Amino acid sequence: MFLASWYPEPNAPAKGVFVLKHARALALTNSVQLVYARGQMGISDYEIQDEVEGNLQKRIILYPQVKSGIAANWAFLKAIKFGFSSLIKEGYSFDLIHANVLFPVGFYAWYLASKTKKPLIITEHLDLFLRDMIGVEKAPLPGRILRSFIHRRALFNTVCSQPMLSAFERFGLEKNTEVWPNVVEFGPMPVAEFPLAIEGKYCIIHISSLRDDQKNITGILEALALLAKKRQDFSLHFIGNGSERAQHEQLADQLGLLNSVVFFEGFVSEEEKQAWMQRSIGHVMQSHFEGFSVVTAEAIGAGLPVIVRNIGGPTDFVDSTNGYLIEKEPEALFSAMDTLLDKFRSFDRVKMAQEIRARFNSTQVAADFDKLLLDYSS
Repeated sequence: MFLASWYPEPNAPAKGVFVLKHARALALTNSVQLVYARGQMGISDYEIQDEVEGNLQKRIILYPQVKSGIAANWAFLKAIKFGFSSLIKEGYSFDLIHANVLFPVGFYAWYLASKTKKPLIITEHLDLFLRDMIGVEKAPLPGRILRSFIHRRALFNTVCSQPMLSAFERFGLEKNTEVWPNVVEFGPMPVAEFPLAIEGKYCIIHISSLRDDQKNITGILEALALLAKKRQDFSLHFIGNGSERAQHEQLADQLGLLNSVVFFEGFVSEEEKQAWMQRSIGHVMQSHFEGFSVVTAEAIGAGLPVIVRNIGGPTDFVDSTNGYLIEKEPEALFSAMDTLLDKFRSFDRVKMAQEIRARFNSTQVAADFDKLLLDYSS
């Protein structure tokens, strides 16, 4: 029984995509029943939407939309309960309960595990404890206590990276928490040779939601302003969209970079994203925090050296063979991009792609989970 707090929605396709990829991976070796609930305007009662993908069965419960706040969370949990109860009435049986993102579905999952005497597993994608550990945001005390209470009652918990695990350990949850990485879906294997410069400029990319409080777009633009004063053989393309795009474009314009050095390409399809990776020589991130950073792993899988901060999830898989780990100052990013432009051909594109793909493909991630389950069940 796979209960999800996050799941892709029509107006938010990236929401919970990590959860869906985990469900699909587990369905390679297990029978998985996913339950999620989504508020819907214009309906007065529950509606059931069922989908089947091989061994993955998905039951989405549509419920009357409720405004944000406690009432919305309560309505969500009631819809999850309805989804579970409807499956039981249809004769569905299950061996364990897997809650994905503790709040809010984990509370019902814990109650369900206590009632049915089935083991509870919690996979946490929210990086609240990580943000607290690195000093970005203080986790509220009541929430920490409640979360810790439920996490301790799981058979085991999983987080996506070693830094996320360290954050859990800091709150006394080291005894039953393990690293279980995200699934990364890779595009075509790269060729050995890097792409050539186009009109004298090498292409570098950044792919994200452009949220400055996490992705630090301001820091990237400040570093680009420094680099543009030294050399003109590059361009950086921001792939993605978000509510802050206009303010980033304004800053890029003020720095004299917009549409000459820096280009905002907006949201692109998966095929277009792969095309951007194939024409680029590197991928840049300067985030304040990252629980994992799937896009960094994707870029390495496409044969791109990456530049990331020496903090959070990317430190699990970025090293000198596939990129640069740097500090937070714009000067550090400037220096790393300058070095990348001079030395990108020293990286073995095919080898770095093969190694990252071996670690984070869906088959391997499923095997990692099955081993954890076997270890904790014995």
